[in-house]
Amino acid sequence: MSREGSFIGEIAGEKMYFAYKRNNITGWILIIALPYNAIMAGANKTIQQAR
Repeated sequence: MSREGSFIGEIAGEKMYFAYKRNNITGWILIIALPYNAIMAGANKTIQQAR
């Protein structure tokens, strides 16, 4: 596993965006998961309005 990165996966059937980063001092990995649709809502709205 690299020191940091991101990927798309699912939790309980919901599409999620995950980002992670390893702490050099503790070796711990911080992982944040956000609903993919919430992240993309603004971009999708802009695309729809441009059509």
